[in-house]
Amino acid sequence: YLDSDLQVYNDLSEVLDYKHNSIGFEYNSLNFNESSNLIISYMLEGFDSNFILGKNEGYVHYSNLPPGDYKFVVKSVNEIDMEEKLAVFEFTILKPFYSTVYAYMLYAIVIGIIGYLFIGFWKSFVIKEKNIALQKMNLQLEKLSVVDPLTNAYNRRHLDKSFTDLFNISVRSSLSLSLILFDLDDFKLVNDHYGHIKGD
Repeated sequence: YLDSDLQVYNDLSEVLDYKHNSIGFEYNSLNFNESSNLIISYMLEGFDSNFILGKNEGYVHYSNLPPGDYKFVVKSVNEIDMEEKLAVFEFTILKPFYSTVYAYMLYAIVIGIIGYLFIGFWKSFVIKEKNIALQKMNLQLEKLSVVDPLTNAYNRRHLDKSFTDLFNISVRSSLSLSLILFDLDDFKLVNDHYGHIKGD
């Protein structure tokens, strides 16, 4: 039942929300003189494929009807096979909100926002990873620029930079700074005799 106060007359129609997709019908014959000899049948067009034989005073219930247009038809045939006027009630069950066009538009917007946020997050993650890799490469290049690749000892570039830094510290702190330089005499003879690889 839709509503205890709702009265629907023959050939009228009703539009129902999806939450009212379970509906029951009570039917009976108004021809009381021949009620015992009447054959009453009903059909819900849009759901039933044929008329269903019913009782003279009966009740039928349909539950979980999908959205769509329906027509509940009741007909009666008297003892001389004369069909009386059909009783018809038309009704439409609307789609639930989650399957309407507006809902699909909302889904598309939400998916678009999620996709946009995901792409933004992914791009920031990739950029962050690239920056970390670039920083590691810069540190490695900086180390290679101040270290001799053969001896793994600091080179002249490192000396110049470190001396400048240490000199500034000694000036600010009034500390002494010492520098020791040494060279190997006649090392050219080693290179000439054994080669530069051995010399290195």
